[in-house]
Amino acid sequence: MTERLSNEEIRRLPAREAIKALQTERGWSIRDLSRHIHDRFPGWGSPALLSDYRTGKQRMSVSTLEKLAVVFGVEPDLFSDYRLAVARNQLDPDEVGLDAALRTLERFDLDMEGR
Repeated sequence: MTERLSNEEIRRLPAREAIKALQTERGWSIRDLSRHIHDRFPGWGSPALLSDYRTGKQRMSVSTLEKLAVVFGVEPDLFSDYRLAVARNQLDPDEVGLDAALRTLERFDLDMEGR
């Protein structure tokens, strides 16, 4: 039996490894995960696609990570890739506007100075 990782340990893993850990914890195969996804999101989450996510052959989008969080019953920010994508969006002037992006950058600069 595999030891359960804490949420803090999972938060430090790349999303693909976090998904593997959550699957293992639940005793789910790729097909099991696919079935759970289809129950919530019909037409999405084939075993082949999930395998590509888990092996890193395909990058997971924010919406993919949000769907996986629903299926696993966790918050999406448990996934490091989700947190990074949100941060990138907050720094993207096309997404949030130049003023908001610069304010976020200034907060980041202040955080870095304090380290």
